[in-house]
Amino acid sequence: PKRIYTVGSPEALALGTKVITIIGSRNLSSYGRLALEKVIAGLAGYSIVSVSGLARGCDGFVHEYSIKYGIPTIAIPGSGLDDKVLYPPSNKHLAKEIIKSGGILLSEEEPETRTQTWMFPKRNRLMAQLADLILVVEGHKNSGTQITARLGLEYGRDVAVIPHDIFSNA
Repeated sequence: PKRIYTVGSPEALALGTKVITIIGSRNLSSYGRLALEKVIAGLAGYSIVSVSGLARGCDGFVHEYSIKYGIPTIAIPGSGLDDKVLYPPSNKHLAKEIIKSGGILLSEEEPETRTQTWMFPKRNRLMAQLADLILVVEGHKNSGTQITARLGLEYGRDVAVIPHDIFSNA
C-alpha cells in the first residue's frame, strides 16, 4: 500500500514479533469458536500478535480472545478508521477495547472512507501480506476466508487449518 493509517499502539507491530492472521466464517460454529479460543489461549506468553478483520463472527472472536489472553491484536476493517465510518458499526466497542489493550487498528483507506464491497478483498490482501502464518478456522467456498488463504499461499505464507469437527454430520 502507498499509505497505512493506524489508531492505537505501534508497539503491536514490533520487529521480531510473529504475526498470525486468523480468519474464518461470520457464522462460526460452536466447535469453531471453542477450537479458536483453545488455540489463542495456547499462544499466550509468546511473542505473537494476532491479525483479523474486525468483522462479525470469527474476526470479532479473534480480537476478543486475544485481548482476554493478553495477546496484542491488529484489526484491519474494510473501511477507514474514523469512528463515524468504522465497519461494522456493531464492533465499534471492540475496536475501542483493542486500542485500550495495546492493539492497533490499521487501514490503507483514508480515515473517513465508508466501506464498499471492493474494499474487502483489498483488506484481505493486507492481512495475508502481514502474516507469518494464516490460520483458517472455518470458511465457505468463494468467501473472504478463501481469498485470504489463497493470497497467503501466493505470497509464500504458511497456511494452516483447524480440522473440521470429526463428530459432525456435515
